[in-house]
Amino acid sequence: MPPSLHEPLLALFRNDLRLVAELAAPLLGTPTDDLGALRTFDTALTDARPLERRVDLGVVPERGPVYLLEVQLRADSEKLWTWPSYVALTRDRLRREIVLVVLTLSPTVAAWARQPISLGPTGSVLVPLVISPAEIAPLTDATEALAHPERLVLSALAHGQGPAAIDIAEAAARVVGRLDADRAGFYTDLILSALSANARAVLEVALRQGYEYQSEFARRYFFEGKAEGALSFGQELLLLSLSQRGFTVDEALQQRIAAESTPDLLRLWMRRASSARTLDEIFAVD
Repeated sequence: MPPSLHEPLLALFRNDLRLVAELAAPLLGTPTDDLGALRTFDTALTDARPLERRVDLGVVPERGPVYLLEVQLRADSEKLWTWPSYVALTRDRLRREIVLVVLTLSPTVAAWARQPISLGPTGSVLVPLVISPAEIAPLTDATEALAHPERLVLSALAHGQGPAAIDIAEAAARVVGRLDADRAGFYTDLILSALSANARAVLEVALRQGYEYQSEFARRYFFEGKAEGALSFGQELLLLSLSQRGFTVDEALQQRIAAESTPDLLRLWMRRASSARTLDEIFAVD
């Protein structure tokens, strides 16, 4: 993971203002098809005192509640005092209902942030709406990922070390090169930093081979096509995975892999290679 994900995570939400509402909707039980146009607002919430308060991101739909987004990478007891003021000051300024959304990639921080914040002895509380990896569905469909690339990156950051990692990487392989140059490079770096070793290998091989890339960024950044006699995407990926697992691939096995052109079989071997203890387990004939 990058040393600081705070600004990269915020960039995803600035690039797709609907993202915070769409993540919050299942927890609120509200639809997102009638939000209208969305805009941000000046997130400085300074009041008359010489103290600046600034929420990470504020999103104002034409209809429905205003969303205040806070990216929280660690527990911070100071936020238990400042978060209620963010809500109160924004509510006073905009005269709208407010939802405080806390985004974290840590289950421990999520449990801390979900605690109701007592506002006084009368029982008034503020309950943040917390989005953690448990609330972020793995995004593995390439068509949906192309339509919502920010969700793809968030999915990788949330699930890049889990069982869906390879599927996320395969979706990313079909998407990132079709984005504009600025987002393609930025999002690729974020996704690669989040993926497990095997899933990262999937994407790295795809990048080297220019797999399904069409943008100018892709033509500059990746090789186009493959030389005659070169290994296919699946073949190279399998060999890389075996090497990362520490298996010794002799010439006979290299020739067997190079001669196999059935994508489903190569994919089966690749999945076995992620957990098998011996080569026999990987290449056994069912």
